[in-house]
Amino acid sequence: MTKKSTIVSRLVFPAAARAEVLAAFLSLPGDMGPTHHRVGERDRRKPIGDPSEFQNTMLGGRSFYLVAPQGTYNFNPNAHLPIDCSARRIPSALARDYLTHMAAAGPIFGYCCADEEEMHRHYLRMEVKSGVMSGYYGRNIDRYVPGLYWLTLVSEQLLEKHGVPISVLENIALEHVDLGGGIHLFRFYDHPEDWRSSKAIDDVLRSVPGFFDLKKVQANLTPGVDFQERSQELRPWD
Repeated sequence: MTKKSTIVSRLVFPAAARAEVLAAFLSLPGDMGPTHHRVGERDRRKPIGDPSEFQNTMLGGRSFYLVAPQGTYNFNPNAHLPIDCSARRIPSALARDYLTHMAAAGPIFGYCCADEEEMHRHYLRMEVKSGVMSGYYGRNIDRYVPGLYWLTLVSEQLLEKHGVPISVLENIALEHVDLGGGIHLFRFYDHPEDWRSSKAIDDVLRSVPGFFDLKKVQANLTPGVDFQERSQELRPWD
């Protein structure tokens, strides 16, 4: 039996949408709805209590986690930068509902996918003179569209900014849903594990300007450099 993938998510919202984003998280239906919160990864969980009171208390700019029976969400309400929210433990059967619900808060970009796919598209582990360095790259929406994944949520605003025609996505998607407000949901394969055979996506990332492509970054790295030189080389992709 094939092992089910762990589903992860990332959503990016405008900085001004802090209240709307937190309200969307707090109103997630069923077992996706958060019941507890904690500030640090290892901190003790505390009940959320009254959602309105919680929202008024927690919108001061501090990052925290929301914990649900089916999902853990990291809410990072930076006052000046785009709001970058990650999530994990979302059941694959609920991933589409999760993205559709969160789309009401007006995301710029987002996705749900297998954790292995996220690593495949963004994680680099590299040998340098002093040892090994690693990290995730290619997530800056100001520089490019970060990628395409099993379920991808993307705004017309972001596609237009980076010169990516929406028809490129429509041509390779198994499903396309216009959610209104300039936001579109695409499904590129049936199951999250199918990313391993996603040649169509690899071809688009390689050939269409405006997308981040980790393979291009890898192909242009200079061998035999030290940590500082490699960090400088990767700066455009951090």
